[in-house]
Amino acid sequence: MQILIADDNDINRQFLIGVLEDTTHQTTEVINGEQAIRACRSKHFELILMDIRMPEIDGIEATTIIRQLPGFSMEETAIIALTADLQIQQQTDLFQLGFNNYLSKPISRQTLLDSINTLEKVLRQPSTQELPIHDQATMPIDRQAALSAAGGNRALVEKLTVMFASELTRFEPIIESHIHQGEYDSARELVHKIRGSAAYCGARPIQQTCAALELSLTQADGMQSRRYFAQFCSESNDLQTYLQDNSTA
Repeated sequence: MQILIADDNDINRQFLIGVLEDTTHQTTEVINGEQAIRACRSKHFELILMDIRMPEIDGIEATTIIRQLPGFSMEETAIIALTADLQIQQQTDLFQLGFNNYLSKPISRQTLLDSINTLEKVLRQPSTQELPIHDQATMPIDRQAALSAAGGNRALVEKLTVMFASELTRFEPIIESHIHQGEYDSARELVHKIRGSAAYCGARPIQQTCAALELSLTQADGMQSRRYFAQFCSESNDLQTYLQDNSTA
């Protein structure tokens, strides 16, 4: 695999390179987010080890930009966050922001290699293994992205997807009521929760719409909130229909 290592700490970077030098993987090193973005614009990487805290452009901003580049979707490139201080809520946020996994510093050799091996297997699975022939861009759920985030654990993905579908059914009328009554903060809390859950299930259309809806609710923009909520309902219905049609897949 072609692996990009982005870390401003020389010792951290040399440790990662040292662990990987005895493997078949090829490594490229950069010292900040700006260099990481530049490297990805000129070369494709199957895996990026991304330090979260770096000067100028940090790992989170760099990941957001890299995910917009052609060939750097979650199915094509895995990005592992490297961090020394990660809280429970931040773990959820990282998956929402496009990371496939995270490793807490100090990182052990075996933990790093195990994580890379797991992601390598997921990335190299045929993309049509579980999905019927569809245009991926229009599908309500991306099972490969969910598998990647879950380290290839299919049973976990299926369980989370069923839970997510139930969550949509339960929260949709409550959010509608909050918006109708101008209770934007209450609506935003539920939308934020759904957005986090969507990331684990590969429900990208809903995840993206929730991000826009959450922003409009933060700004107390009733018109935009109703518009995005209608889009959210449509996408929620598409997802429920897709799951019913593929329940035996």
